[in-house]
Amino acid sequence: MLGTEAIRYKPQWFQNRTLLLGTLAVICIGLILRTVLPITLSFILAVQLVLFVLVFKRPVWAMAALIIIQFTAIDYKVLFLGTQVTIRLIWAVLATLLVVLYLKQDGGIKLGKKAFRVIIPAVIFVCIVIISNLVNTGFSGALTYLRLNAVGLVILFLMPAAVKNEKDAKRLAIVALVAASISAVVAVMQHYSSMGLPLIELYPGTWNGLRAPGLAQTEVDLAFYLPLVIVVIAALYFVRGGVDPRMRKFLPFLALVMAAGLYFTYSRSGMYALAPGLLAMVLLMKGKAKMRLLLVFLILGIAFLMFTQIASNRYAKGFSGESSAAGRLVLWQAGLKIAQDNPLLGIGAWRFTQVSPEYASSIDPELMATLGAGADLGRYPAHDDFITVWASFGTPALLAYLWIFVAIFRNFFESYRKSSTPFLRGLSLGCFGALAAYIVNALTHNVMDNSMLFWILGGFSIATTKLALSKRLPTAKETR
Repeated sequence: MLGTEAIRYKPQWFQNRTLLLGTLAVICIGLILRTVLPITLSFILAVQLVLFVLVFKRPVWAMAALIIIQFTAIDYKVLFLGTQVTIRLIWAVLATLLVVLYLKQDGGIKLGKKAFRVIIPAVIFVCIVIISNLVNTGFSGALTYLRLNAVGLVILFLMPAAVKNEKDAKRLAIVALVAASISAVVAVMQHYSSMGLPLIELYPGTWNGLRAPGLAQTEVDLAFYLPLVIVVIAALYFVRGGVDPRMRKFLPFLALVMAAGLYFTYSRSGMYALAPGLLAMVLLMKGKAKMRLLLVFLILGIAFLMFTQIASNRYAKGFSGESSAAGRLVLWQAGLKIAQDNPLLGIGAWRFTQVSPEYASSIDPELMATLGAGADLGRYPAHDDFITVWASFGTPALLAYLWIFVAIFRNFFESYRKSSTPFLRGLSLGCFGALAAYIVNALTHNVMDNSMLFWILGGFSIATTKLALSKRLPTAKETR
């Protein structure tokens, strides 16, 4: 017999009123935007607009919209008040207005005890960058670059403020998982479009017929974020109770789909970023889960290396076997010498291509001659965020930049150790590994100037630490 307590019935997804209305709104807005924009971009922007409407219900949806723009048309520009402005800047301003207004009416903005561990070095870094740019590039150059930093600081503050509980963290994780999965599937379809699969692009010309970008603007952009999501999936899978058992069955499949999409970008740093990401998690884990993850890592790593050697594709080529790799060595040497000659405030943002040819005579002639690598001077940036920060803004900026990394690692480590729920523990562990994976791309690309991933991870580290400490039970020592 049934007890007197009422049995709560959970509606199925197709009975969820908000989801159905949101889907209908996306379709309608997408069809309207399609009259002036490419079809894929139209529906991506429609999803973001609907998410901003949902901010009035939960502020975390503004962060979800920023994640989607990061995974897709991050540098897409629109005409706003007579000037070309990136959509990410518009979304950041809109998110700030909506989230701050909402939170002020809902008890205020709460960042958590460990927020300033990340915020202080971030503000110091931005201040040094502003001073460097004012000295080296003038007011106009400083203002232009400040837009990037402003969006980053907005995310750093809004992410922990908008994520009010574990459900909000789950919502962001689901949005990132769905967006990355769809983009990976599109990348696979692009690779096999010659065999008759439908060709989907962010907008015409994104797919060049060689390296698949998925729904990102370039294949390199796709390779920036897919490794991070794959690492988080691995953490949630191997941490016991991290996700619902029914969902857990699908995680390996989603990870394989994303790995395939990542592979078809033919971005070496993207694929190789998985190794330190997974190993960083192994260092923190204990027991059987640690050994299982290590075993899976070794099996997949050996299989990947064997396959690339047999296929003799781009992943098997070293610095002397591929022109872009050889060019990096030249660019790195130039960047280091520029940094040594300008240790206090650097040379300013985006001046590397202008200054680097002056250092051609001080670079190893053998490197300059390898596959014409010397021709990259004056054509490309340094392709290393750490060298770029050092050469552009000076040694104090580099130290502040490294300080931010340490702070983010500490936050994820602390939230992993002190989380009282399996999901939050698995998410924190995955983000700890994701930051390690991010560093690999940052060592070989200019990620910071072309994505918001660094700031998203920083803001999320504050959010997870806030949640972990708010749910943590007091120790015996603390209750005395």
